[in-house]
Amino acid sequence: MGPALKVLVVDDSLVVQKSLGKSLSGLENLEAIDYACNGVEMLNKISIFQPDVVICDLRMPYLDGIDAVAKLQQELKKPPIPIIFFSANFDDQQIGSKLSGYLHYDWVRTVNKPKGLHYDGVAQELRDLCLTLSQRFPQHYRKLEENQKIEIICLGASAGGPDALCELFHVMGKVSLPILILQHNTPGYSRNFKEWLKGCTQMPIQVVEQRQDIHAGVIYLPLDNHHLWVSPDRKLNLRKNSEQDRFCPSINLTLSSVASAYGASTMGVLLSGMGDDGVEGLRDIFNYKGVTIVQNQASCKVFGMPKSALRQNIVQMTLSPEEIGLWIKRIAQVD
Repeated sequence: MGPALKVLVVDDSLVVQKSLGKSLSGLENLEAIDYACNGVEMLNKISIFQPDVVICDLRMPYLDGIDAVAKLQQELKKPPIPIIFFSANFDDQQIGSKLSGYLHYDWVRTVNKPKGLHYDGVAQELRDLCLTLSQRFPQHYRKLEENQKIEIICLGASAGGPDALCELFHVMGKVSLPILILQHNTPGYSRNFKEWLKGCTQMPIQVVEQRQDIHAGVIYLPLDNHHLWVSPDRKLNLRKNSEQDRFCPSINLTLSSVASAYGASTMGVLLSGMGDDGVEGLRDIFNYKGVTIVQNQASCKVFGMPKSALRQNIVQMTLSPEEIGLWIKRIAQVD
């Protein structure tokens, strides 16, 4: 049995805090580690206790639950913390309007607060949600370093990948980091893919045709029918595809070589795609203490590659393409 999930309970009623905390802590694998009375306290205690999940009321003094989550979202140098809004006010038109902007995130859920102070019945529903969300967003497994420096980004994709890449780039804009794209393809695809990508980003795009230097602010694609890898001296290299290779380009080969060359300053992202290519490479990035992200199921056309990585407990964040683009934009120097 794993360690109990740490839950922060946020409600302006001390009676509700005590009653709900008692019901939650009486369940297996769950512990109410602390309490907050408003959004200001919530943000402070998230920083101190680093909970796995936050159960939060909506209406509170000083800073309500929705505004607190908005502030939390601005701090995307940390993984998103799953939020369960627990309230009896979801029918309020004003609250509903504010809340609607967050309901499409898969790290936000809502549960109706029953009348009275007997929460044993709803506690099981909350527990199940906490377990589900914590598996998608494993805060306790390994935190990101707050000031972690990223020097290179690798984006691996297969079926459904082009649309995800375009959505990501539209939000991300131009950044001063090199980006390697590994999109499974067929011969003759790279040139057309490069031209198509130009409609999604203002960053320069190069097809790697020989050993070359890596430059900040450039997107790199491998030559058709070739695999891309980075040598210890941080140069881009090519290897011709063979009949024994399962995928081309190999996402595993690129991610593993980049992890070896760049260590903790590597970011690896697996987007929509079938199969499990990229999982071993993402594991190497994780072991080197780099940043590991996969596309969430709700936005994936094919959830195979992200799902395979999630099963290995090597993923720090599960996000939509737009959220990934925003996260990169925040941690990178924007031109």
